[in-house]
Amino acid sequence: STQSHGGDRQEALIMRVLTVTCNPSIDRTLHFPSIQIGKVQRTSIVHMQAGGKGLNVARVCQIYDCPVTATGYVVGKMGLVFDDLASKEFLSCEWYSSQGAGDTRISTLLTHDSSDATVLNEAGPILTENDWIEYTAFLLRLVQSGKYTHVCFCGSLPQGVSGESYARFILHCASMSAKTQIIVDVSGETLAYLLMRPAGLHIKVNHEEFTEAYCLLKAQGSLAAGLLPRSTPLNGEYVRSASLEFLHQGARSIVVTFGKDGAFCAHPGGALLGGMPPLPKVISSVGSGDSFLAGYMISLANGGSFRDALIQGIACGASNTQTSVPGLLLKEDVESFASTVFIRDVQHEF
Repeated sequence: STQSHGGDRQEALIMRVLTVTCNPSIDRTLHFPSIQIGKVQRTSIVHMQAGGKGLNVARVCQIYDCPVTATGYVVGKMGLVFDDLASKEFLSCEWYSSQGAGDTRISTLLTHDSSDATVLNEAGPILTENDWIEYTAFLLRLVQSGKYTHVCFCGSLPQGVSGESYARFILHCASMSAKTQIIVDVSGETLAYLLMRPAGLHIKVNHEEFTEAYCLLKAQGSLAAGLLPRSTPLNGEYVRSASLEFLHQGARSIVVTFGKDGAFCAHPGGALLGGMPPLPKVISSVGSGDSFLAGYMISLANGGSFRDALIQGIACGASNTQTSVPGLLLKEDVESFASTVFIRDVQHEF
């Protein structure tokens, strides 16, 4: 393993990333000076791109000259459009092109001058059991190919696939590829299942997803054994104590982001809390968590400490808010924001 459990600094390695997006989308970003519900509005500012959390991670990797391949499940006429949009960005891709029913979904991002973006997500195609078996066999071949040092499982699932099925597949990939760093940014049932079995994983989630997973575990009675206290409020102290417990269960690192309030990282050498001064403006926060993940992962792979990685992740997330297109951040913005990030050790307090 390249993870250093005795200290904070990581061994640098030649990095090649595979991002997995099971439910990708065509992102249509429309900008208006203002948005008024219930009225006809027109705009000439429209941008379309291949979307999904893994695609946003891949864009940031590409900006940092990190070799990356994006993969995912595409289907129907919209799947062909999606593939064409990704090709126009010169992204390296290996899609699983299904002959099944349905279409790759469309997500509409509404940006305007006065506040953050509004996102309208379609549910995506419905997969049969056979669709899922064939798709995961395709993914497993990629993961086991030996090409990739890091595999990022990102985002939501298509309809017809249970969170537990996806979680079991991720754990299978981790068990079959011990030298590969497995990073997950998932939610709901998938996250809840993985949090109870986190050995070998880097887990990055936002606070809302962490809270939702906690509530699912609580409802299932999975907390009865004392892994997590039932009565602890979902605040900063809960995040710290729960993350450290998951770390003791074998996770490589646990990162919980708090949006504009920064991020927390539990790692084998301790626990860190990072933040930065308020941003003067936010164009769109869509994709900021994905940009954070890419920056964090790239820093660790380049030999950075967890402190370095947290700084770069926060700076990449902040930089992403300065553009209306997810993942298309500017490196000069990242460098500027990184100089303002503050980090403190919170292993014993929050």
